Amino acid sequence: MPNYKKFGFFRGYSSTGDNYPPLSFVVIGAIGELSTMLNIAPLTVFILFISLFLMSTTMVYYHFTKNIALAGLLHASLAINSMALGYLDVLFAPFVVLSLFALKSRRHLLFTTAFVLGILMKYQPLAILPFLLVYVANVRSLADVRKIDLRDILQNVFLPSGIMLGIAIGAFGRHSIISLLKATQHTSISANALNFNWVVGSIIKMCEPARYENVWQINYTQYPITLFSMVVFLALYLFALFHFFKDKEKTFDRLLLHSALGYLSYFVFGVGVHENYLFLPCLLFVMLLHEDNGYAAQCTFWLMYANLNLLMFYGIEGKGLHFNHKIFGFDYLGILVSILGVIMFLRFYVERLSRTRPKHRSYRSSVQGD
Repeated sequence: MPNYKKFGFFRGYSSTGDNYPPLSFVVIGAIGELSTMLNIAPLTVFILFISLFLMSTTMVYYHFTKNIALAGLLHASLAINSMALGYLDVLFAPFVVLSLFALKSRRHLLFTTAFVLGILMKYQPLAILPFLLVYVANVRSLADVRKIDLRDILQNVFLPSGIMLGIAIGAFGRHSIISLLKATQHTSISANALNFNWVVGSIIKMCEPARYENVWQINYTQYPITLFSMVVFLALYLFALFHFFKDKEKTFDRLLLHSALGYLSYFVFGVGVHENYLFLPCLLFVMLLHEDNGYAAQCTFWLMYANLNLLMFYGIEGKGLHFNHKIFGFDYLGILVSILGVIMFLRFYVERLSRTRPKHRSYRSSVQGD
């Protein structure tokens, strides 16, 4: 906010040196401007903005599903991240939900516009972009490439996205690109994400207590074992992408499933992952639940896991849990939760990708008794 007030929207963004996309900076600047105009505390305006984006996400979901119960579930699952702890992930949420539902109905221009706005808020949705492009192309072999409707893709996907990104880069300068590169250069072995590397980092911290006070301080480049986790992540991600590419029926539920598996591969085995990075899977799983109620158990688990990861470090008030979950500096609770997450992910991954297609019914069909 100080950068915005000193340099304005455009120069102010470049001067931050941060790894956030430009539109998130615009939102923060708008909060500062409204705070000054209305003579209201910036924190109050910030809460109002977060509430608006959270409600917009819920309303977009409800508009397409007409399911108030699942819309309420989505709202509740995102409340701790956004309303209690004030993360900015909710800024991309309404755009990503809108883009995915637009993609379901093959409205490619609306999909592109909404998705680009989403990634200009935060970069996490880029992790599922390869799966979305496979769905758009709708081919299962290189020989099928000639069947792609190139005119539609060029006019409604590549051209509008190029124009939007070009405007963003032109307006906000080269830092629009630099910020994306910075977002991929986190060196922490685990930035408070309860995953495989949190377990590894906890063991390293226990072996070198004088060197590290917290796991997130550990630079993964200094420990070769993290190369193993990165290879596992890439292998699982690419196999999920290949599996979706070869899928005979590229239905919307299969898109959501494979996108979730690919993203969770990153969360569970990637390095530099933050505690709030399960926000996007929350969107994917609640959307998937509407398409197929057979994913109720997985949806429940990952929504709970996403919020537990936040609560473990910050609690509901940002102050962490109100009891000691460490023994001689060893975070036994974090280790147990992380191991559970790894096991549940691997089980989910193998179970789903070993099937040709899950034998479940849609939530809508179950409710209507079709």
